[in-house]
Amino acid sequence: MTKSTWRCLGAVPPSGLTSARAQLHQAAQIVQSLGRSLLPPRADDSHSAMHYEPRLDALAGELVNGRHLALRPSDLTLLYVDRDLRPTSEFALDRRTHREAVDWLHAQLGGDAAVHKLDTPFEIAEHPIRTGEPYRLDGPRAHAELGTWFGNAAFVLQVVADREPGAGRVLCWPHHLDIATLIEVAPDDASESAHTVGVGLSPGDEAINEPYFYVTPWPHPPDVTALGQPTPPARWYTDTFVALVLEGSEVVGHDSVDDQRSVVTAYLDECVPIARAAVTLPQKTPDSG
Repeated sequence: MTKSTWRCLGAVPPSGLTSARAQLHQAAQIVQSLGRSLLPPRADDSHSAMHYEPRLDALAGELVNGRHLALRPSDLTLLYVDRDLRPTSEFALDRRTHREAVDWLHAQLGGDAAVHKLDTPFEIAEHPIRTGEPYRLDGPRAHAELGTWFGNAAFVLQVVADREPGAGRVLCWPHHLDIATLIEVAPDDASESAHTVGVGLSPGDEAINEPYFYVTPWPHPPDVTALGQPTPPARWYTDTFVALVLEGSEVVGHDSVDDQRSVVTAYLDECVPIARAAVTLPQKTPDSG
């Protein structure tokens, strides 16, 4: 795979990716730990983030001492590659433990292993992998499908980032494992700090147990629905966070590559402007009139 494009989804239902997602989330903590341990910290925490690298079909960490540590979702394999993305070592996680994976990484790091830490400033869901159970690629089709979600998301999100003023890099964040670009938007009131629109894909979480695209205005008016309803199947989600969402089941309801890509593109084309408009409005509280 040499370039990012859209690949057909639906080999595994979006709701059937929970186990693959949980294992990928655990493995991603190994990747993020390298940048967090060995790079100077950045205010936005991007030194620990990953980006989708189409040449590897993997989520790659930042360059550290001339090497990237990457994670291929499709078969849960860690890759240690040079700056030209040529692998120098690989470690298949299937039937191996988290500790074994860290030991492999330390062998690649040499002297830098002494300063490598797995500590994070955030917590993720508990999983038996963290207490010694091995990774298990028991549903390889699910892992491959999850990898396709990330590759497709990187493709369409890069289009958004390229066209939207103020958009940042498309990065995968280890805390929630979402891949996104953050758009900085200047509010109409010059006295307010910059507002943001987050545009991304979550592989699923406790709120929505399947991959879903989101467009999140921050801050948002108290009643976002007053901004208008997006064209279905997009909808406002307001239970545990506020965003315009498009659930994966709505995407795989279309069989062809062109139709799947079109429904996502139409959603982004409509919802990003809605969110931009939301964050440029004066931010009034419900009691402020």
